[in-house]
Amino acid sequence: MKSVNSVVTTNKSQNIDSTLTLTSGILSIRPTDTIRIKNGNDIAGAPFSASKYIITQNDGFNIGVLRIDLANNIEIFPVGSAAHYLP
Repeated sequence: MKSVNSVVTTNKSQNIDSTLTLTSGILSIRPTDTIRIKNGNDIAGAPFSASKYIITQNDGFNIGVLRIDLANNIEIFPVGSAAHYLP
């Protein structure tokens, strides 16, 4: 399990083979970085809000990517911009 417990910004792409848990804070994915959840697991830690979600940053040309492979259920992805939570 990978856990986020505060404000965190990626510094490289990551593949996750377990569960990503947002305990508190905001996870920012830098432009050109990808967080890939390879097993289709939900993102744990709900309920999500404007103070606990994933920001996909952009620089005008590139955008940070949250990728979930093998998703088989209806899911809410707790994502947004730096200014807005947009599940």
